[in-house]
Amino acid sequence: IDTAFSGLIEDLRNRFGKSIEVEQVTNAIPVDDFSNVQTDFGFKMKPNHWPVLGYAGTLPTKKGGAEALETLARILPDFPNAALMIAGDDDGMAALEERAIELGVRKNCYFYGFLPSEFMPSFYNRMDVIFSLPQQHFYTRGKNIGNAARSVAPQKVRQAIAAGKPIIACTEEGAYIEEHELGSLVKNGDICAIEKAVRYWIRKLQEDPCAIVDNSRNYAKENFTIKSAVDKRIEFWSKTFFLDK
Repeated sequence: IDTAFSGLIEDLRNRFGKSIEVEQVTNAIPVDDFSNVQTDFGFKMKPNHWPVLGYAGTLPTKKGGAEALETLARILPDFPNAALMIAGDDDGMAALEERAIELGVRKNCYFYGFLPSEFMPSFYNRMDVIFSLPQQHFYTRGKNIGNAARSVAPQKVRQAIAAGKPIIACTEEGAYIEEHELGSLVKNGDICAIEKAVRYWIRKLQEDPCAIVDNSRNYAKENFTIKSAVDKRIEFWSKTFFLDK
């Protein structure tokens, strides 16, 4: 849905001119469910794993899981207890597991397949750095549609931010991620840049993990709650239809 709306916005600009003003208001998520996790469903992981890289969502091998695996292999010499968690499934998971074996990191990888949505808050909170790296064609529909940077966060990014986790996202996600120190923007497929970004956030987590958690969760509370979504819609309607608030 997020990608479709990004494409629609770009199509409107192509039809009516780049100067037209288009405002997109993100849907709310249950921020408190991700910020105040009380239940640990237990993901059959060794308790000493740190840092934990991860991805949750559809098509994991095409939206960040493969890059997370390659990054894990690169940081393991310095962080032997590092691990990778992936929730989701697609036709590339068998090959991804084979790649993990080839890299010698299979024992540090946990592939869970699809998990119920009620598991997601605990799942996100078990990870330390979260990946969201859709391949370029997920942003592009035709030659000129859908290739603009996002102005709002897709759901998995919103959930990661609400959980207080730094996000490794591709440049199409939008500048707000780096502007508000919520994560890093990288070029999809640039493993060296991805590794550099992950190491940066590991270092930040070592220095002051509470600062990262507080910053991300405060941003989520200000931007992703039902109240913030309603307030933004009222502001938009008031501005558009000249209504008093």
